[in-house]
Amino acid sequence: MGHVFHLQFNAKISGGDIFGIFFQIPIQIKWINGTSAFVLVADRSKLPSIYSRLRDGSFVSPEKAAQLNLRIRPYELYRKEALGPAISPLVNSINGIVATAIPFVAVLLSVWLQKQ
Repeated sequence: MGHVFHLQFNAKISGGDIFGIFFQIPIQIKWINGTSAFVLVADRSKLPSIYSRLRDGSFVSPEKAAQLNLRIRPYELYRKEALGPAISPLVNSINGIVATAIPFVAVLLSVWLQKQ
């Protein structure tokens, strides 16, 4: 269970709004830009409550979420959604290179050993 959350919102949100959303939970806000931020939860004992409230939709009222165009998600999910499509081709390319290179290196090593 991660202690970092990614928030996406419209440009009208303030730090006070974010502190209000995480009411009575000590947090740090790391602004990414005018429409997103990372929120670090300082007290990890609050995480089960946060995840429970995110699952059941009681974290933010539907009206407030609509007003702010708010999306809250764990960092792991943000990373998977934001970076997954971009990273997959790179990882597949690297895996292909490694898979091709290992037999080639094995053949070179075998030839070199036979000459020794």
